[in-house]
Amino acid sequence: IAAREGIPQGANMVMLGAFTEITKIIELEDVHKTLLETIPPSRQKLVEINKRLIQRGIEYIENKKTTDR
Repeated sequence: IAAREGIPQGANMVMLGAFTEITKIIELEDVHKTLLETIPPSRQKLVEINKRLIQRGIEYIENKKTTDR
């Protein structure tokens, strides 16, 4: 998924999105807040990229749930 987005090194963010969707133990808002707090100001453009990759992981799981029925 990350490779299709052109960012293969972002696979961890896709997995974070999938984990978030499956477990529901952390709110997506908290994940986004943590990104903002931990990515240095000089690299803030990565926040939006990471958010997009996280969303792709969530969407993958949502789609998997509907196709596995």
